[in-house]
Amino acid sequence: MTTETGNVTVFGAGLMSQFKLVRSTSNKQTIVELRLVGGDFSSCGKRALSAAGKKKKKVRHLWAKGKGRFRTKAKYSSASVRGTYWLMEDRCDGSLTQVKEGVVSVYDMVKKKTINVRAGHSYLAVPRR
Repeated sequence: MTTETGNVTVFGAGLMSQFKLVRSTSNKQTIVELRLVGGDFSSCGKRALSAAGKKKKKVRHLWAKGKGRFRTKAKYSSASVRGTYWLMEDRCDGSLTQVKEGVVSVYDMVKKKTINVRAGHSYLAVPRR
């Protein structure tokens, strides 16, 4: 898809998840945000499970490759990009951002901090216990 902020191609947002396109303005710059929506978190179970018994089940995910000002938003984190190839995935144990190309700025909504994730690396934002 092409927007006023650039071009983005979205992969893997089919049956497992959907996304909603939102246009927002940050510091007088337009950003197109792809928000993950849908998914059934009821299969994740209770938080009282032991660490060994925790499931890393995928609930929803979105692969995207783009050039321009884009942000993807999951349950516990958001990722701001300017041209890269990345995955945003909500799982039972948190929100995973995985980078294949370039650098992505990930904002952890729980810890309230930004982490730069480079190609070949990932970051998991986990909920409070």
